[in-house]
Amino acid sequence: MPLNIPSSDHVIQDLTPTLKLIHEALQFATEKAKSYFYVENPDEKIDPYTGAMLTRYWAKFFINKCGYSAEFDSDLELKNSPNVGLILRSENYHIRILKSCNGNVPVAGHSRKRQKFYEQAHFEFEVIPENRDLPLNLLVIWVADSDLNINELSLACPREGGALKDSVKCHWHQPFPDSLTNLESQFKYILEEDVPEDLPIAPNLNQRKIKNDNWGKNKTS
Repeated sequence: MPLNIPSSDHVIQDLTPTLKLIHEALQFATEKAKSYFYVENPDEKIDPYTGAMLTRYWAKFFINKCGYSAEFDSDLELKNSPNVGLILRSENYHIRILKSCNGNVPVAGHSRKRQKFYEQAHFEFEVIPENRDLPLNLLVIWVADSDLNINELSLACPREGGALKDSVKCHWHQPFPDSLTNLESQFKYILEEDVPEDLPIAPNLNQRKIKNDNWGKNKTS
């Protein structure tokens, strides 16, 4: 079915709980990443690439701990690139969370998979019911300073993108509204619970994804 591009205001309103979750996950994750450097290398500057990787790990931990499903973006070109990301999927939206150095939407790179994501295209193996619109591909862009303090969050609806900077075009690109980032925390209990000191070496086999409108919220039987 043809893809209709809704307005940014409509999408932000529709995704307010999810965007709030992402905002809190990134705040939590950058604090955990900073704590690693403070302990391991207190006299050294924070390495932006390692910081981005640690942030990605802890953001995934936070989102999954809240009962939602986040996946590592396996479509990576690891050449000292800080824009490694996470993916969240629902029936209506597919979101990639990426770090940007300057607030602009990162390039799609040479990966045809990521280029198709920017083009609002979907692969044949993605089963979309005939009576449903295609999911809208979105990007959450986060920017942090040299101390890993987040100073900018935005939501973009990409239109196309390649390997060059000027190849990226968006239907729209809007900052997170203050009304969203200033909302009272919905996930305070996550920050109060114990978190692992080291990265796990095995997956959580008790967690599984189900398809529904609540971002694959995990349920246990």
